[in-house]
Amino acid sequence: MRESPLFGFQTTTDQKGNNSKRTKKSSDSAKIKVVAGSVLDAPERFAIAHCVSVCKKMSAGVAKTICEVYPENRDFRSGKLGDVGVCRTQGRTIYNLQTKPKFYNKPTFANFEVSVRNLRRKMDQRGDKYLAIPKIGCGRDLLKWQKVLPLIEEVFRGSDIQIRVFEFVE
Repeated sequence: MRESPLFGFQTTTDQKGNNSKRTKKSSDSAKIKVVAGSVLDAPERFAIAHCVSVCKKMSAGVAKTICEVYPENRDFRSGKLGDVGVCRTQGRTIYNLQTKPKFYNKPTFANFEVSVRNLRRKMDQRGDKYLAIPKIGCGRDLLKWQKVLPLIEEVFRGSDIQIRVFEFVE
């Protein structure tokens, strides 16, 4: 195993020398694995989390794609900024992090952080142990992954929740 200089990941190399996976190395740290693909590729036992606006437009990006596959997700009960709306459909749980008021806004890091902390709370309440996320908040919402990942590591540190971060590859 080779340790990546970023975020304390370990990279496993297969017999041909290809990097096959990266996982966190410390047992008390968050269990995060970065994989190529779409969150929709995750096994069904993995809940999906993504960012949405309080107005629930979901007309672009990952949110639109999720709603195309899981149209019932549009019906989750909306709350206020920082809340996490939950939808259970077709055997899958979807967590909708309400990080901005309107679809055309960008979230502040503070609002994003509140949503991530509420996500952890909801997952603990519901007993979910597997989470699939894109590089959450870093696509259309323009947050920086170098800041988002340490937050996710901190919030999920010490939990039994396994997280797969899906890096979309075109």
